[in-house]
Amino acid sequence: MDMEEGTVPRDTGYVGAVVGGFVGATVGAGAWAVFILVFHIYWGAVAFLVGLAAGLGAYHLGGRKGGTAVQVIACVFALLGFLAGTYMVNGHLHANWIEAREKVRPGLLDPRVWRYVWGNPDHHFGILDLVWAAFALWGAWITPKRPSI
Repeated sequence: MDMEEGTVPRDTGYVGAVVGGFVGATVGAGAWAVFILVFHIYWGAVAFLVGLAAGLGAYHLGGRKGGTAVQVIACVFALLGFLAGTYMVNGHLHANWIEAREKVRPGLLDPRVWRYVWGNPDHHFGILDLVWAAFALWGAWITPKRPSI
């Protein structure tokens, strides 16, 4: 197995799938949060695209191998991306509220914002969020399937 210097093997494996799932979920979560904040519409069906992005990232950076393991990796990152997108939206809204009261804009990682969003899950997560999370998982699951021959 003689490889030229500086070449990358075709099938990068599970490390590439993890990196791709992370990148895809991050891009998808950011796009979903921007969509919600720009259009003022919490349309959870867009969460499907978070899963789709995680699945595409895992599939392509995982060497285009697909299969159940890559699907599971994509689903884990799709769920994390869904939670991150939800946090960004709710954190942004709470940061606006803090800014109006204290005339200081906190960041999304400010402990006050963090405690508010994760400390009050009944205010931010409802039954429909389970449906939207399922959409994200579905998008992640169907994307990196092993192609049938």
